[in-house]
Amino acid sequence: MSEADFAHLFVEHVDTLFSVVFGFASITSGFLAAAYLAAQSIQTSLVRVLICFYSVIDLALIGASQRLVATLVGIRTRLVMENADWHPVVTEPQSIFPIMGNAIVVAMAAIYVASLWYFFHVRNMSDSESAA
Repeated sequence: MSEADFAHLFVEHVDTLFSVVFGFASITSGFLAAAYLAAQSIQTSLVRVLICFYSVIDLALIGASQRLVATLVGIRTRLVMENADWHPVVTEPQSIFPIMGNAIVVAMAAIYVASLWYFFHVRNMSDSESAA
């Protein structure tokens, strides 16, 4: 592959990473809206299904993000080896891209855990309010 091919591959993977992150944001936003609006009225059996469904999708998206970041780091390494000094990612310090990519993955994992906490927090709040 030429350096132009690697540069194109890099851009395609960055676009895919953005799509995955925005998909994660959409799924999580929908889950949080459901938690806010209906957590107290959802039956326990449906809660289990909802949590499983949400977890599988979000964990798959987090895993895909991690895999894309690792691939992007590899493509960046190839661009450096090809001496593609014209590409902006080659001129950045080597540690910047892995740190930024891993920060995205860690943030997604933290948001996933926080959204689960929020769901059960809202559900427990409404249970305690109805008991009072």
